[in-house]
Order: sequence, then structure tokens, then C-alpha cells
Amino acid sequence: MRGAGASATGLVSSVAITPRESATPTSDALGEVVLDVAMERAPLRTISGAIGYGTEDGVKVEAAWEHRNLFPPEGALRLRGILGTREQLASVTFRRNNFRGRDKILTVDGNYSLQFSSALEEWEEEIKSLSQEEMILFHNDKSYHYNRHQKITY
Repeated sequence: MRGAGASATGLVSSVAITPRESATPTSDALGEVVLDVAMERAPLRTISGAIGYGTEDGVKVEAAWEHRNLFPPEGALRLRGILGTREQLASVTFRRNNFRGRDKILTVDGNYSLQFSSALEEWEEEIKSLSQEEMILFHNDKSYHYNRHQKITY
């Protein structure tokens, strides 16, 4: 058996649940089963990267770094960057789980990107701030978002 709920949080990389008989059933009583649970803690840091080439986009190098608990408890920081022939991007994300109460998530995103095409040049800045979101395991019916988006094309 596998515990999908625990690994969905990102805190656990794998869960194994093994049933073990602790009392044999008799004609007068039911038996008992004990569940042995083994969990492996997920790594706190993640590094990812990609290198590619496309006929429309040209050369592109992408990298990301994330620390799930850089600001304890449950304060994550994610840095992402793209360097390419037609696109450059820098992104910072701060995320705090259980912010001012259970199941409330504070997310602050900051993005800066440049995109080039043969017809136009775009500069884009996007800042998202304070969003209360629904967690995967616990369902709330409220969600609040504040967004500021600025796009300049010339």
C-alpha cells in the first residue's frame, strides 16, 4: 500500500504501509491488524535545469532552485531563470504555508521577463501578492488573490 495523502504535501518522498496481524481471529473474537508505516523525508532543496533549441525560439537555457523550508516553519523560496535567444526571465517566489491559520497559504511572486519576436518587443513585469489558497488535502471554499500586471509592447 502507498500513502498518497502524505506524499501529496511534498514533505514526504515515499510512504509504505504494511499490515501485520497482531491477534489471530478466533470463533469468539475478531482478530487485530497493526499497520506499520514507514516514511522517507523528501529533500529540502531541488535543483532543475534544461537546455534546448527550437527553430522559432532559438537557444534556451533554464534553471530553477527551490528550498522548501528556508524560512521555518514551512517558508519556501524558489528562484527561476531563463536565458534564451528570444526570451529572458527572472522569477522569485516566496510561499508560506499555514499563514495566519491552518490551510492558509501566502504566496508572493515576482517575475521580470523580456520576449522578442520579429514583429515586436515585449517587456513584462508581474507581481502577485497575498493569496489564500486551498490546500490539496483540506478543501476550503474561499480563495483571495491580488495581482498587479504591467505589460509594455514597443
